[in-house]
Amino acid sequence: MNDLRQSVTANDISDLAHVEAVPYVEAVTMDRRTADLCGRVIARLKRVHGNMPYESRVFSNLKDLIHAKLRANL
Repeated sequence: MNDLRQSVTANDISDLAHVEAVPYVEAVTMDRRTADLCGRVIARLKRVHGNMPYESRVFSNLKDLIHAKLRANL
């Protein structure tokens, strides 16, 4: 929201709608740009509120999600 140079498309609005679910789900996939923005917000929240494990829930593709879940089960 701080970068006023960023353009917003209709697709961005639907992508951002999924961000609200992050605290309530095990994992969520979103496009790379939205996942990056979400990661930045998570980092800022961690600095203020301490340990928030949300970064381990956000993925930019299904392949990364599957690999992370497989590694967690080893």
